[in-house]
Amino acid sequence: MLKVREVYMPNKTRVIVLSLFCVLSIPPGAAASGFALFSQAARAAGMANAFVARASDPSAVWYNPAGLSKLDGFQVYVGGNLVSTGKRQYYSVYRDRTLTADSLSSILPNVFVSYKLTNRIGLGLGIYSPYNYEIT
Repeated sequence: MLKVREVYMPNKTRVIVLSLFCVLSIPPGAAASGFALFSQAARAAGMANAFVARASDPSAVWYNPAGLSKLDGFQVYVGGNLVSTGKRQYYSVYRDRTLTADSLSSILPNVFVSYKLTNRIGLGLGIYSPYNYEIT
């Protein structure tokens, strides 16, 4: 018959372990991401970003790096996203008046390169900007 041995833990140790568990269980704070663009290829955007299981172009660097071994030879993918925002008005609590934000248009480029070394090894390089930040 298998005997289960009870592990003795003093009350002070229990309190420390429980406190540590509670502190480590606190979720991190969330922050807004502004204009986040998580579609880096035209075909993936057309498939509503359901492109993770597919590797048919070098944008697999962004979606599924393991799929680079399925691509043939040397491939280059160049694209971009046009982000345009209209003129907006908002109330500033700090300045106690209504402010106007000008319209903003910017292009977020992306370049992906892939090269198949062997049947099991593919290399890839991606240069992209998933966030729209601009200094004016």
